[in-house]
Amino acid sequence: MLVSAVLTFRGRTAGLMLYLGVFAGTLLWALWETGLQFWPLVPRLVAPVFLAGVALLLLPAASRASLPARAARDLAAPGCWRSSPPSLR
Repeated sequence: MLVSAVLTFRGRTAGLMLYLGVFAGTLLWALWETGLQFWPLVPRLVAPVFLAGVALLLLPAASRASLPARAARDLAAPGCWRSSPPSLR
């Protein structure tokens, strides 16, 4: 997941796709471990489902070739660690 975060902050679509692959593996593992029982699945999937939703929302913005890496990084973490407004040169 760390590699996925680094790639995403660099504005690469591969980071988001990597996270979605990790999410698919997490989903399979959780289903294998607990079956289809709802309550045991909840603590295993709440955070990964939320992050997968964020990744899916960011995927169209990150895949635009005309978007500079800095703007994609700003889209990946709005308001976080930003010292200047995003630049869309």
